[in-house]
Amino acid sequence: MSLLTINADDHPFMSQFHKPDDEKRSIVVIAPEKHMDWLHCHHSQAHKFLQPMSDQFTAKLMLRQTGKLQTQQQNTLF
Repeated sequence: MSLLTINADDHPFMSQFHKPDDEKRSIVVIAPEKHMDWLHCHHSQAHKFLQPMSDQFTAKLMLRQTGKLQTQQQNTLF
């Protein structure tokens, strides 16, 4: 598996991450309908797919369960 990244120094959101002197990077998201084009393009055309994330991506808080719920045990024969 690979994760493609590009420089994000000028990206309005992604440039806010990392230390001030560290290079800012942003992931490249290739739309599903473009996957085959990306996989079969000539290497000289690959740079056309390396575009910053579009504004269609949003972030939202996702809660995850961190453990099993504990239930009271009942004293039964079975």
